[in-house]
Amino acid sequence: MEYNNIGFRLNGGNNFLGNVTLSWGFYDPAGSGANASGYNDVVVLGGFQNADGWTSSADWTAAAATSPNTTLLTGHYTSGDQWLYLGADNVSGANTSVYQGRVIGASTADEGASVANANGWFNLNASRSVGWHTASIVLGSPNGANTTVSMLIGGHDVLDESLGTTLGVNGIGILSGWGSQYGAFDNFAVSVPEPRTLSLLVCGGLAFISRRRHVCR
Repeated sequence: MEYNNIGFRLNGGNNFLGNVTLSWGFYDPAGSGANASGYNDVVVLGGFQNADGWTSSADWTAAAATSPNTTLLTGHYTSGDQWLYLGADNVSGANTSVYQGRVIGASTADEGASVANANGWFNLNASRSVGWHTASIVLGSPNGANTTVSMLIGGHDVLDESLGTTLGVNGIGILSGWGSQYGAFDNFAVSVPEPRTLSLLVCGGLAFISRRRHVCR
């Protein structure tokens, strides 16, 4: 399995501290119907550390003793990590009629969202429905732990929180196929700051992380 290490690929091995936008399309096969709890697909924009199996000089490979794959799937993160999740996730406290977002350490809901649990998960003000949707995770101007994180679904702002760490972000991952309902992703793009312009990268190399049973996170 492989992650897209945007710090390595786009920033000389350094983390991005702000002015980053990750956008994509996703297909929801279940909506808010009887099979909603079987659809568990999320995208992660994360700030990972060496203890997670992350390196500034390469994408993660299966040879790593400790991997972001294992870290994300078990939910065991290193202090100082930041994982920004957006999608559909059947976590404790999830309302499966709406989509979920996560900002580790955040506990105050806004934009009509509600707190799902104490691990930074929110039930968003965005109803699930069958079909294709657009999603984005946006980091505002660098401001340390107070850097603004915004999440959008269908072009609508559904969550605004502070980043909560000074690590920034350096990686993208997809967690897909957790349950009985299988969705799809398309049109991944990440925009990052460069000295005089904004670079747009289509992330065709993103790998899919599949699992067949839910783990506690």
